[in-house]
Amino acid sequence: MNSLPWKAWAGWALRLSLTGLILWLALRRVPLAAIPGALGRLNLPLALVSVATFLLGNFLVEPLRLMAAGRVLQESQPRFSQWLALYAESRPFFYVLPASAGAEGMVWVRLRRYQWTHASCGFVVFMTRVVGTGTWALGAALALEAHDGCGRLLAQAPGFLRLPAFWGAGGALVLLGALLAPGWMRHWKHLPVVSRRGAPLAGMILLSLASALVNALSVHGAALSAHTSLGMAGAVGFLAFFNFAMILPISLGGFGLQEAMILGLGLPLGYPAPALIAFSIVLHIQRLTLSLIGLGAYLRPGRTVPDLVSAEG
Repeated sequence: MNSLPWKAWAGWALRLSLTGLILWLALRRVPLAAIPGALGRLNLPLALVSVATFLLGNFLVEPLRLMAAGRVLQESQPRFSQWLALYAESRPFFYVLPASAGAEGMVWVRLRRYQWTHASCGFVVFMTRVVGTGTWALGAALALEAHDGCGRLLAQAPGFLRLPAFWGAGGALVLLGALLAPGWMRHWKHLPVVSRRGAPLAGMILLSLASALVNALSVHGAALSAHTSLGMAGAVGFLAFFNFAMILPISLGGFGLQEAMILGLGLPLGYPAPALIAFSIVLHIQRLTLSLIGLGAYLRPGRTVPDLVSAEG
């Protein structure tokens, strides 16, 4: 079994420390003794529906997004069930690796099973990330245009970051770049790109929009279950800015960052802090449940942690 280098341990420890600091700063504004009561007042059926929506949407849409990216390449194409397994096995690494793209790194590793080149593996990770970034930028523009309070999350940012036009134009440019990237990489990097790639590229964009919609629905349901009100535009805006914040490797699984953003949105609207924390806990349960299911796929019978680490080290 290969041991992790000290830099990896140091990076993980730093990220854990930053997570604790951010969470502590956020929860300073919350009467902690009132949180159990807020959890007891959760609308449990609605919370479960929000979790189920999140799980169903991610296990259906995200493997299809990966599949669409893979179809751009002249590589052996895994079946949907294999993309689903690959996606599921990557989920636990969203929480435990010191880089924000830990789960994407595992997608890269797993694609090597199918004898893909490193360049092709990287292309799938790159394209899904870029198209997702462009989609969430458009979502941020819509949320800011709706004047639903999401602009408060950027209160300390430069003024241009609060302009819907900035996010809309940026998102459109990113998506245009994603459409052009395969041709450029085929010409300059000799990536094995198929000639007819319009359909999979369009599919990636449509599936990214579907992913944003499903995730916003799950956030909206989680907010309602905690007796707070966050409309669809607000849910899209929250997720957009949360995803951009998650690019920074300063938090484990969004702990602390999420609480700070939800409190920043909800407290000025008059919602009690304990209810907002209950809302945040439902969102964490969504992602943790997804990761635990993925961990079950990763540690399926006949495989042990040392075996896996040795095989991938």
